[in-house]
Amino acid sequence: MEESKEKEVIKEVKSDDASKRRKRVNAIKRFIVSMVIIGILLPNLMCMYLFVKLEKINHRLNDIDVAIAEINDKFVVEEVQAEDEIYYSPDKLEELVIPVDNENIVSDSELYEGRKRVYLTFDDGPSKYTDEILDILNEYNIKATFFVLAKDGYDDQYNRIVREGNTLGIHSYSHVYDTIYASEDSFREDVTAVADYVYNVTGLKVEFYRFPGGSSNRVSSVPTSSFINILNENNLVYFDWNVASGDAVSSPLSSSQIYNNVINGCAGRDDCVVLMHDAVGKHSTVEALPSIIEKLQSEGAVFLPITEGTNQITHKIND
Repeated sequence: MEESKEKEVIKEVKSDDASKRRKRVNAIKRFIVSMVIIGILLPNLMCMYLFVKLEKINHRLNDIDVAIAEINDKFVVEEVQAEDEIYYSPDKLEELVIPVDNENIVSDSELYEGRKRVYLTFDDGPSKYTDEILDILNEYNIKATFFVLAKDGYDDQYNRIVREGNTLGIHSYSHVYDTIYASEDSFREDVTAVADYVYNVTGLKVEFYRFPGGSSNRVSSVPTSSFINILNENNLVYFDWNVASGDAVSSPLSSSQIYNNVINGCAGRDDCVVLMHDAVGKHSTVEALPSIIEKLQSEGAVFLPITEGTNQITHKIND
């Protein structure tokens, strides 16, 4: 009897020990599983947290970039408005048309004989409106010409202009008249600087140039012919304009005024090189584009980028 009780006691003790071991094992398993889960989840949670923080930082940096770009654009626009309005009066310029004389090149006038040829040109960009302008050009399946400055933060826009078949020309590095036209050396340095800037961004060696204020500007005491010789040395052809949208004036024009200026300016001309601006404060220019394109297309005009086959439009230079 006592031996039986002793066995039961031993059995109970062993059962308790086994139960305790199972509990310990289960606790260890739960701990291990918990650590594994934490080990999996924690890095993911940390990554998600860091991703959110990074996105917030990127948004702030983008906002800063946009603000800086707008400040730069505003500076250029104010400078252009103050200077272009003083130094040229588009309605009073004497227009010169120099036909393409290279017999190896088929000219636009030959390719599109009997049709009005319109060359939309945009100075002072890129800007926050460049993509919008390019979208409109693509919508109507036409190309244009952009005479650009050197501006940081617009690499995508420079490259998109080229990638989508438009002509990329140069319009000076900074658009500071007193610096650009101070001497032959300063002009040469400015041309080289902006050409190099565009090449470094796009890999493109530019072929076309537009004088700030036009070749007829009266800013410099140096003869314009000297500047033209420098352009020739750099294999650059300069283009002025014979149709002005009027968007260079300091008081912004409405889209309807810009429309009327362009349509009236193109009347009676076979080659229309239209001066427009791609800059902050010029959104009415963007707004006018679709109606300008539709009106001229309805009259049979063809829209082209400036190329080697384009008749050169210049002003009578002031020497």
